[in-house]
Amino acid sequence: MPTIFVLAGFLLAATPAFAHPSELAIHTMEELCQGGRAEGSYELKLAGAGVLRLHLLCTAPGALIATGFVEPDGEPFSLIHAAIDGDTISFVSFHPGADEAPSMGGIGGPMVRLRFSLSSLGASQIKGTYQGPQTKFPLRVAGARAEAFPPCGGGAPGPSAEGYYEITQAPAKGSLKIGGVIGLEVIGGIQRIFLIGGEDFGASLYNGLAGEVAGNSFCASVGIDDDEHGRGPILGVRGTLGKEGEINFSYFSTRHGMQGSFIAKRH
Repeated sequence: MPTIFVLAGFLLAATPAFAHPSELAIHTMEELCQGGRAEGSYELKLAGAGVLRLHLLCTAPGALIATGFVEPDGEPFSLIHAAIDGDTISFVSFHPGADEAPSMGGIGGPMVRLRFSLSSLGASQIKGTYQGPQTKFPLRVAGARAEAFPPCGGGAPGPSAEGYYEITQAPAKGSLKIGGVIGLEVIGGIQRIFLIGGEDFGASLYNGLAGEVAGNSFCASVGIDDDEHGRGPILGVRGTLGKEGEINFSYFSTRHGMQGSFIAKRH
């Protein structure tokens, strides 16, 4: 615990140089994304309503989203908006800004909403509530992170990973196969990733890192149109450029979580 000092009527706290995450005050989504504190997969039991398979992803510095589904037969949801009120972080399917509220329609009933303790999430724990279209009242949820994710960005300074690569190594049960192609381009100042996995798989990931700060790392995901009200899955890729023109990366989907690692060689 921090040592407390009283000096001239002021209360001062001496914070250890390497405090445990649970001892750190979390105020912003940037802090949640630093060091992968919140990112990862969580399995949360819903009283009488199944299991919530939830993934939290930092899609860019300070951009934390929630995606998942309720077992056994729930449809995937993706909440790309988040707001912080005190020690509560809310993940929602609508823009939470006050200026946008007058132009938002609300007919059709509530969609999925998640409200968690910010300080608990900073320690890789979830404490809060889940509310979905079939729940009358919010359901309490709590649980520890089951799996951490590799970082989105944070690579070393160096040459850009832009280019096209052919997958040479892949997990046996991975969604991407050997011989598939991953293309990385910077368009409009941000990374865009294009996946061609074979005859039955392809995806365009338009929501990527700013190219000028990415260094040798790359990270992008699909977006979710606000008009869809959070319905739909997230796909994503994150990795780094290595030696001899090879990239090492992981692939994410709402249904299957994080897969990897994959290795691809520059074409």
